Amino acid sequence: GQVSGVQGLVIAVTPKSVDVAVGAKDPATATADLHVILDPPLTKLPKVGQSVDVTGTAESFQPNPPDPNAPFLLTFNKGTIKGYSPEPKPAGGQN
Repeated sequence: GQVSGVQGLVIAVTPKSVDVAVGAKDPATATADLHVILDPPLTKLPKVGQSVDVTGTAESFQPNPPDPNAPFLLTFNKGTIKGYSPEPKPAGGQN
């Protein structure tokens, strides 16, 4: 289901996805445990190491991801980043 307000540090980011270390304090030692597929894609990107709030629909849970430092990897789709994702256009073509 839909999950909102998940806070973490940006580990990697592209316009279409972001990897986040949930609950991490130090970007130098943080490991991504949340992969968010962004829809719509970002037009401005947060910086690596920056704290962000993400929202998305939980899609999959991987107990042993490729990164040996991460105990699991959760994937969200239809994700957004507060303050970075484009706002939806109002319905009806009005500005």
